[in-house]
Amino acid sequence: MRTSRLYSRLTTASIVLAVILLLQLGAFYSRTAAAAPKVSAEPLDEITPKRGLTPADLEAIKTFEAARFSKDQQRLADDQQLDVLRVYAAQEKELEDRYLASLRVYEELAERKPNIIKIYYTRKDMRHGSATVFRKLMEAFLDVVDRNSVVLEDQDPELECSTEIADFSSLDVKFPEESIKKLSRAHKQVVDAIPGGNPFPDLYNHNGYVMLGGGYRTWTALLGIKALRRTGSTLPVEVFLRRKSDYNQAMCENVFPSLNAQCVVLSDRYGDRISPRLESLEDKALVPFLLLASSYEKVFWMDSNVFAAVSPDDMFESWLGTQYGFFGWRGKYATTLNPAYYEVVRLNPRTPEYTMDESAFLLDKQQNFENLMLAAYYELEGKNSFHKLFGQAKCGAGKHDSLSYATLFCDRREFRSQLLDDMGGLRLQRDPIGEFENMFEEYRPVRPMLYEVDPARLNPEVLTTPGRIFGSHDLTYDVDMLVLETMDLYVCHANDHMFKNVGTFCNDYVEQQRRYLVDHEIAIVNSSPRGLVGRPDDTSDEVKDRANAEVISKLVGVDRLPEWE
Repeated sequence: MRTSRLYSRLTTASIVLAVILLLQLGAFYSRTAAAAPKVSAEPLDEITPKRGLTPADLEAIKTFEAARFSKDQQRLADDQQLDVLRVYAAQEKELEDRYLASLRVYEELAERKPNIIKIYYTRKDMRHGSATVFRKLMEAFLDVVDRNSVVLEDQDPELECSTEIADFSSLDVKFPEESIKKLSRAHKQVVDAIPGGNPFPDLYNHNGYVMLGGGYRTWTALLGIKALRRTGSTLPVEVFLRRKSDYNQAMCENVFPSLNAQCVVLSDRYGDRISPRLESLEDKALVPFLLLASSYEKVFWMDSNVFAAVSPDDMFESWLGTQYGFFGWRGKYATTLNPAYYEVVRLNPRTPEYTMDESAFLLDKQQNFENLMLAAYYELEGKNSFHKLFGQAKCGAGKHDSLSYATLFCDRREFRSQLLDDMGGLRLQRDPIGEFENMFEEYRPVRPMLYEVDPARLNPEVLTTPGRIFGSHDLTYDVDMLVLETMDLYVCHANDHMFKNVGTFCNDYVEQQRRYLVDHEIAIVNSSPRGLVGRPDDTSDEVKDRANAEVISKLVGVDRLPEWE
């Protein structure tokens, strides 16, 4: 046993001595052996044979690296190409979906009205939206109108413009029965050809304002947009121009974009075939075509001399807008509509009322596409027939009420405000929502919504004597100060403007007028809404129920007459 233990201890000691010896030998050789070459972190071109590489090694490494780089580049190019193909495939799928959706909508519209305009279009026509197919639709529409053009005999009823509602008998200026029947048949042909709704789902998007520019109108549009922004409105504006020669580079490329507005030349939307025809129309007759061509789904038309008193932005999405889809204001004069119009369109006559103010209104085009196209027909054929029926007074009041009569015929809803204040320097139009609230709630004063100003008073060349141009009553802000500061900025401190004789205005009038307005400060009226009717989610069910029961449910539809035999 003792021998065994001794042997075990000797074995352990031998192992320890062997390990120590090996460690000593390793240290000795590590001190005497040459150092192993290290991989350089420097660029490949700076590796030399001094570091252990021969020229042949260097060339081999370069060839290897070039091959690897080429493969990496090819792989990257393949990945990029694959990404492009994926994007292209997604675009083609989206195009296919839009194309099929438009076909389905057109088929549904054709089921309701079998004789609507038929147009042929392909996926390629819709690659950049529905602008091309819209142009085809309008070209076909004008062909239908031209095939059904009827000229009514000229009449001279010798009616004066009046604010008093006229008796039906005084407006019933007779036309030959055969002419009325012929126009009625033509009217039916055009109505049957118009789609009962917007056939292109992606044609319109978002909300915005539309104005007509060109020449002096471009200047007044600038003032109107500045007033709109003064109220806090942020929605975009499209300023249409009749022809390319109306395009003002400074305004369209610098000034308007800074105010979230853009110029749109009519031919860019309608093409060269029908634009010359539209360019010849009167300003007010052009409005339905501007709205049809606008990119907005809900559009607020504002004549260029209309200034916002408060921001109309909230009206676009109000609950009342969903119920009506068409807000307007009455005009100054009573209508002189000839009852023969009802014979033409085969409706029982309505009681005469006031004309429509064509200077401003809000329209939901998804709800009112059909009547908007019908209004365009009325304006195209206005001089031949419909203007002779709509406005028989010498001043022409009401002859452009085409959208209102088209809305009546198509049995759509229109809310027309009856509140109108003519204040000399401007005409005041009040908030239609506030007026609607007063129909089923305790009366409260209705805040101003729009100011319609005399465009002649917006010309800096004729302003010489300081004073208040637009009055001092029912103003939500100082309109005179806004106009003065805008003119000073864009005339006196701009290199490019349309006016020539503004020396007196800039050197004398601006400072004199500014001092006068500061010394004669006006009292600003309350511009807060009542708040009963707001957006759908912000309007209580109780308010909706009362409004429906006491106002909206009392609206009656049209009473149609049999067609002529």
